[in-house]
Amino acid sequence: MIDRKLAAFAGLAAFAGLAGCASVGAPEKEGQLSAAGFVRLQADTPARVAKLQALPQNTIVFAQRKNGPVYIYADAAGCNCAFVGSPAAYQQYQEIRSANNIAQMQEVTAQLNVAAAEDWGGAWGPLAPGWYGY
Repeated sequence: MIDRKLAAFAGLAAFAGLAGCASVGAPEKEGQLSAAGFVRLQADTPARVAKLQALPQNTIVFAQRKNGPVYIYADAAGCNCAFVGSPAAYQQYQEIRSANNIAQMQEVTAQLNVAAAEDWGGAWGPLAPGWYGY
């Protein structure tokens, strides 16, 4: 019984490690970019499609433009668009990502705590806290 719970605990721990490494899906990332102040630019002409396809895909890149620095996220295969943001929008995006990572870590930690509590409750039996009958 304890071995099975220990295996479940180890599986959750592995999941927690992988969750930090997993890349964010395109729709979620695009929502975060929009929330941070990035502007969605649709590739609705052949010239814009060509420019969009020339950019590195599904990653944020820095570019220096006439009006100043910008950050660009291109998604030709998904939305056929690019998200363009200022340095302030990029900073806001980083803060949103950090907050989401913290929330994910808290969720996994809570799941691990539940698994650990189940292990200890079963191991201690009637001597577990709360079993005193007072």
